[in-house]
Amino acid sequence: MPERRNLRQALLGSLGLALLCGGAVGCGQQSCEASIDPYATFNLSCASANLTKVDVSGPCAPTDAGTGPNDYLSGASIGIMSLVPGTCHLSLTFATGFTYDADVVFDRRPGPCGGTIVSPTQMSFNVDNPPSTCAGGDPGASGG
Repeated sequence: MPERRNLRQALLGSLGLALLCGGAVGCGQQSCEASIDPYATFNLSCASANLTKVDVSGPCAPTDAGTGPNDYLSGASIGIMSLVPGTCHLSLTFATGFTYDADVVFDRRPGPCGGTIVSPTQMSFNVDNPPSTCAGGDPGASGG
């Protein structure tokens, strides 16, 4: 249900921006958004990966149990965020049986417009899923 994911991301993004700006005078939405990336991004080897399951636990865990791989995928990457500090665990399972696990630490930091933000201590992760996890076994294949 991409609509629910987009609504959830929009709401979380708005809440995160409000927390970041903290009501600071002169903190325009555009200037704050330009300097914020609250997501930890997991880069897959291909956009058409045969991803069958995404499990997220910790403060990043979704509040609705109906989330599936398509609720997290954006092209060849997956992004997770947290509104509170803590360690999130991400587990990916592919149709071939290949699995990938990672922990992401989110920490509170000074915001660019005053206040504080919660962001990952490591922003980008390479999943390095093997070619067999890509549609047709081809890392260059595109989803369709």
